[in-house]
Amino acid sequence: MHLFEHVGKEERKRVCFISDRQKGVLIGLENFWPRAWNRYCYRHIYANFKKDFPALQLRSLFWAAAKSSNLIEFNAVMSQIKAVDLVAYSWLLGIPSKHWSRHGFEESIKVDHWATTLPPAIHKRLEDIKKEARHIIPIWAGEDEYEVKDISRHYIPPVKNRLPGRPKLARRREADEQKRDGRSTRVKCGLCRQCGHNKRSCSRNPENINKRTRYE
Repeated sequence: MHLFEHVGKEERKRVCFISDRQKGVLIGLENFWPRAWNRYCYRHIYANFKKDFPALQLRSLFWAAAKSSNLIEFNAVMSQIKAVDLVAYSWLLGIPSKHWSRHGFEESIKVDHWATTLPPAIHKRLEDIKKEARHIIPIWAGEDEYEVKDISRHYIPPVKNRLPGRPKLARRREADEQKRDGRSTRVKCGLCRQCGHNKRSCSRNPENINKRTRYE
């Protein structure tokens, strides 16, 4: 009665209920919604079925019968159940197939029926991409490569911001490279041809030898 106050009486469209086959629910549907479609919950039927018939083969056959989309397929599966266990076959026959097998459902009852071959979310995404691609021109560049030209957008390089301080001219050295000293060029002596000093400070310079002799 409480549900009837919220749902109301059937007008033009028939209501479809899914129940667990409780006696009070079935009586209430007959009294308040006599034209309503009544389906039984798979999970409750399966729970009661496997309690009495725990064989794994019968469980698989039950789901095959429940998902049968036509009467021929349903009868074929029921024949297999009958060959495995006659009691299980009789148990399922006690429940009208129009309440629990797909082939017996009314075709006009559909929940979240898709009008397209793709899910709605993917279909909407493709529609948005199609709108954006209207201004894009693909130009064949050879084999499977294409150059895409967008005539509606113009891209410019980002504004280059100069960092504070004097710009660094020296390249970055790798970790295994020798660090550079302060000099950009190495000094080479003109007398002894060794690096690290010049001719004036060379120990072989006669002027330096005379200076040391004079002071000594």
